[in-house]
Amino acid sequence: MANAIVHLARPTLLTPSSASSAIPAPDASIDEDTASNTAIADNLVGYVRGCFEEAREFRQREGINDSLLAALRSVRGEYDNETMAGIKEYGGSEIYARISANKVRAVAAMLREVYTSTDRPWALSPTSVPNINAPDINDAVVAQIKAEILELTQAGQQPDPMVILQRRQQLREQLLQARQELAADAAKDREDYLDDYLQKGGFYDAFWDFLLDLATFPFAVLKGPSVQYGNELSWSNNAPTLVNKPQLKWERASAFDVYFAPWSRVAQDGYILHYQQITRATLQSLKGLPSYNTKEIDAVLDLPVESFKEWLEYVETERANLEDHLAPSWYSTSKAIDRPYPMLEFHGPVSTKLLREWGMKEKDAPTDGNDIEIVAYLIGTHVIGVRKNPHPLGKKPFYVDSFERVPGSLYGLGVPGLIEDIQGVGNATLRALVNNMAIASGPQVGVNSDRMKDGDQNVKLWPWKVWSFEESLLGNGNQQVPMQFFQPESNAQELMEVFGKFMDMADTFSSLPRLASGDVTGAATLGRSAAGLSTVMNAANRTIKQVVTSIDNNVLKLVIEDLNVYVTLLNTDAPLDGDLDVIARGATELLEREALRQRRLEFLNVTNNPSDMALIGPGGRFEILREIARDLQLPIDKVFAGAAGAVNKLSMSPPGAIPAGGAPGALDPSGGPAPGSPTPPGAQPSPPGQQAPNPAPPGAPAPVPSQGMMRSSSIPSTRAIP
Repeated sequence: MANAIVHLARPTLLTPSSASSAIPAPDASIDEDTASNTAIADNLVGYVRGCFEEAREFRQREGINDSLLAALRSVRGEYDNETMAGIKEYGGSEIYARISANKVRAVAAMLREVYTSTDRPWALSPTSVPNINAPDINDAVVAQIKAEILELTQAGQQPDPMVILQRRQQLREQLLQARQELAADAAKDREDYLDDYLQKGGFYDAFWDFLLDLATFPFAVLKGPSVQYGNELSWSNNAPTLVNKPQLKWERASAFDVYFAPWSRVAQDGYILHYQQITRATLQSLKGLPSYNTKEIDAVLDLPVESFKEWLEYVETERANLEDHLAPSWYSTSKAIDRPYPMLEFHGPVSTKLLREWGMKEKDAPTDGNDIEIVAYLIGTHVIGVRKNPHPLGKKPFYVDSFERVPGSLYGLGVPGLIEDIQGVGNATLRALVNNMAIASGPQVGVNSDRMKDGDQNVKLWPWKVWSFEESLLGNGNQQVPMQFFQPESNAQELMEVFGKFMDMADTFSSLPRLASGDVTGAATLGRSAAGLSTVMNAANRTIKQVVTSIDNNVLKLVIEDLNVYVTLLNTDAPLDGDLDVIARGATELLEREALRQRRLEFLNVTNNPSDMALIGPGGRFEILREIARDLQLPIDKVFAGAAGAVNKLSMSPPGAIPAGGAPGALDPSGGPAPGSPTPPGAQPSPPGQQAPNPAPPGAPAPVPSQGMMRSSSIPSTRAIP
């Protein structure tokens, strides 16, 4: 089994229990001799370092790091160094308006409310023609038709060709509907199965943090799954024991730490590097594991701490200050034995020709000319491990999205980026307001210093202060006063109005009114009417729906699809086959789910009368109740344990109701007669102990006597079967 470092977000460090195994997949591991090949490791160092320098230079040149820092500063309410220097030079207030921080909190709260409702933020749905373990629909229909035609012929009757065509379409629709219902129930079981992995793997905690990053930064990254070995508490004979088991894990990866290829327009376009930290104890625990090089690990452990200074980005110190943790420049010089090491995790393609030139064996680097997707771990100038990408399609475990996507770019806009200019002007206005209020809060004093007595030059004011003055040198006739007071003009009201206008502009440019975050300021401008409030909230909901749709398509759907692949590789006994076509539908449906439930309940109440019951029947009412129970995540099997008998009993009671067991000649999902299907009119059942004449061939459904059905002209559909 191949092994890899588990992926944890900063400031959490990789610990000994984080030594993890890559998801087992065909050809996922690399031969131990190959992984220990010094030539391959040395050449990979240059390749990975070259990719990192290329990606780092691109981010610095395009100002991506500066945008990340600006977003983080706006949320923390701090000025950049240049602006703060100008404020200090001028003097006065250093207040920060934090308009962006308020908007970020509102967006994160709205998204988290959508995705943390009582329902799952995702679902599985089979395709229109579900791929289940059953005979082909056309084969089953043909076998059934042949059996029915044979039975009618033996009875001396000649079936009508048009009726046969209609019967084929009817049987096909019955089979398709039955299989869709079977696949829908199986998909629900699959949902529970996958959700168990998500719960145990910390997906929802990572997704919670990802949503805050999405509102804050130009892009947010969710990473996983990786297989992490961890201790679980197990009970045996009433005694607890620790069991070390592999688990699928997800994490929020900081946008500061993930580097994409300069040409990438989506995450899967090129290589991806994840900068992270790993402890000394974790490195020691990796020795001797497949796909890791023990000699290289020992070399890393013996390196002096000064060897890693070149890894530090120019943004690290300011980022550490904003995130309230120690900057790497400090612990890179620490003599502590448990200090962390900077590590690069590389995901990307490598030429098989290049690998063979480096010394990789042919079985690991085939001569078909295709590139190999690998995962390599680099510390300093040492590759401590290398393996093939375990995903069958070579997909990298990174999912990226933005609050406002920019077409053709990985880097979009967060809320702070949308209102960056307004935030700057709002800060300036609020500083001017505070400075003006301070100046105009009391009188200004003018003092004639010539009239002040020596040693009494203290001009500070306090109540009941006694002043000492000299006589005027101009004589007693001089009327010049030694001190005078005047009141500066207050512009507070005007500045407040200006600041309020920029707050309104922030609402407009972000499409997130203050009402969405609980601030009722400005409600009067809407006429205090329900229609006005509804208009504003609907505008905010449209923006959030757009963001939710993007998250569904670019993150949730891909996560569930990849997890379905991984689980199938890990567990062959999982519900449904791994190649079952699934559709992940996300939280956009949740926005209307509650209203849909109410409409279903209203429908049940409206149709609870004899006339409507004659139309929908007990069976139809049961289907609606089952859907409501399924939405509420109730145990359907237990709630409706006696539903079949009750439906049959009710169906036979009212006049004109649908007969129990369904329509004559109904088929089950496998193509055989449905249980309880009545014998069609005019057909005689086989005597006890006697086999029906001319049974269907092996693998085909058993024939259902259908003399009456073949003569019927009331079959609604006449479409031909391809």
